[in-house]
Amino acid sequence: MNWKRRALLFLAVMVLSACATIPKGPSVGARPGPWKPLEIFQADDAACRRWGTQQSGTPCHSLLSFDDYLACRQSEAQESGTSQNRYDYAYQQCMYAKGNQIPGLSPSRQAAPLTPPPPQVQPAGKPLTNDDIISLVRTGLSEAIIVSVIQKSPTQFDLDPEALVKLKEAGISNTVIEAMIGRRGP
Repeated sequence: MNWKRRALLFLAVMVLSACATIPKGPSVGARPGPWKPLEIFQADDAACRRWGTQQSGTPCHSLLSFDDYLACRQSEAQESGTSQNRYDYAYQQCMYAKGNQIPGLSPSRQAAPLTPPPPQVQPAGKPLTNDDIISLVRTGLSEAIIVSVIQKSPTQFDLDPEALVKLKEAGISNTVIEAMIGRRGP
């Protein structure tokens, strides 16, 4: 008699659970954040879809015991609309946390600036020295490239007479030395 009761319960759960659906995707929109490339937005979307699926509930087919499966399907049938709501809420939170825009929500105060930052010519680092110039020349870089690096970088050259003699002995051209003299100091 026990197996008949289980079969009847299983059949009832299957009929009732036909109305319950597992979310196939978000029913809410999201747009890329300011200056966010499409590829990064698509990666965010895929990650947030996975997160939404995880947060919307445990799929019943992953449960091992028959009794747990039946209980899971019954609870899904009772919660018909909430699975999609949990999914959407988790998806929106995830997309917003990754800096994307959610229609109807104002951007946070820490949102990215509306204009991109200006490109930096050279990241701030240690100033160029005589040894750096000697190394650049030894690598075979052209005078034009070395002069450009000197003009765009902070410098700390030693240009006393002994240092100038060392530079000439190392094969540094007059053009490069003149650029060094023109950029003396920070």
